[in-house]
Amino acid sequence: MKTLRSYFSYLTLVISGLWMLSHAESMDHQIISGSSTAAAEQPVLPSSFSLTQSLDTSSARCLHYFTISSNEYVAVAQLSVNIPGLEVKNLNSGDRDQAGTKIYKKMPEGYELIQTLDTRGSEDVVFYDYHGQKFLAVASIGQGKYPNFNSKTKSSIYRWRGDQFELFQTFDLEGAKHVAMQVINNRLYAFFSTGVTINDGSAAPSQQSPIYVLDPDTNQFTLVQSIPTYFAYVLDPFVLDGATYLSLVDAQQGTTIYRMNGKLFEPYQVINQEKNDRHSAVFQTDGKTYLIKTNLYSGTTLYRWQDGRFHLTQTIDTEITGANGITIYQKNGTTLAFIAHYIGGTRNLPEVKTKSSIYRWDGDQFNFVTYYPSLASSSTEAWSGLDQQSYIGVANQSTVNFDYRTPSKIYRVNIESLSKND
Repeated sequence: MKTLRSYFSYLTLVISGLWMLSHAESMDHQIISGSSTAAAEQPVLPSSFSLTQSLDTSSARCLHYFTISSNEYVAVAQLSVNIPGLEVKNLNSGDRDQAGTKIYKKMPEGYELIQTLDTRGSEDVVFYDYHGQKFLAVASIGQGKYPNFNSKTKSSIYRWRGDQFELFQTFDLEGAKHVAMQVINNRLYAFFSTGVTINDGSAAPSQQSPIYVLDPDTNQFTLVQSIPTYFAYVLDPFVLDGATYLSLVDAQQGTTIYRMNGKLFEPYQVINQEKNDRHSAVFQTDGKTYLIKTNLYSGTTLYRWQDGRFHLTQTIDTEITGANGITIYQKNGTTLAFIAHYIGGTRNLPEVKTKSSIYRWDGDQFNFVTYYPSLASSSTEAWSGLDQQSYIGVANQSTVNFDYRTPSKIYRVNIESLSKND
């Protein structure tokens, strides 16, 4: 009898040990990846959303919609792909040389992949039609295979030829994270935000975010100005009261507005000097001009243009951190702000954000509407399709377990039915 009791005691001990071991491994994984918190935050798809397509993407950083000759396309800039056999616990691993930028064309059955551009570690992509020349610019943050990354790589501009894009020009840049194109004084400019330097309070900016203009004689982009930056995320031009401005968002030195005087941009207004700023957008509504800005940790703020300056007018409430990309979408008198939420936690213990937020303009401020699903998303694109329907494209970088092979999503959105009840 004593032997039997000893046997059962031993068996119970073994089972308990196995249970504790398996759960310890599970808890350890959850702590590393942040999956327990992130999974709990995953929202139900709002009733005003309907999924139209999942795109096969890897570590997607930007999804950009454009049209050519009554055809609809989306371009997806991809940062990296998984390395087989490598256990990934962050968003900065993988193989950046094999990711590329994907071009999808809308067919009767949905968007189909028609081309993959040979880009390295791509962060952003933008399309611009200038006098019949259809350009696609891609900003690339770096190349290489983990852990041997090199932040110096080529960012590129492609031009549409026949039925696909061909390489038009490359630029040797370091840590390019955003690209914008804008016509100023009848000439096409290209802006790249660059830099991977930490501001320690003593060193001057070692990086230069370049501004190029398309030369009508050579039909090539030539450098016209370089703006000193540490870790620039956005260089975004806009026109206001007949003058051309530039919003520079630098994660190490805050957000500054530049104004074009003659042919060069000069510092005009320091919005703030807070670290971890990520994105800005300028828009107009109700006859007034606003600038909205995100910060990865402190959230989103709104500024109104008055007496030649931007003035803080609203600190937008949010229950989750990780605010990154901003898209302002306006249709039928409605103004919406889509805020993509990226990560929380720390660099070594990141927590993938699994939802992003929508705010609606209500008279004199933004009010929260609803969340929508996303995965380590740095940007959401919103557009009106040729069918006059409203769509958003969510660039998803990674699952909560740091699998980069995660689909990006395209949703059709019923703007009129968006509500807090979603």
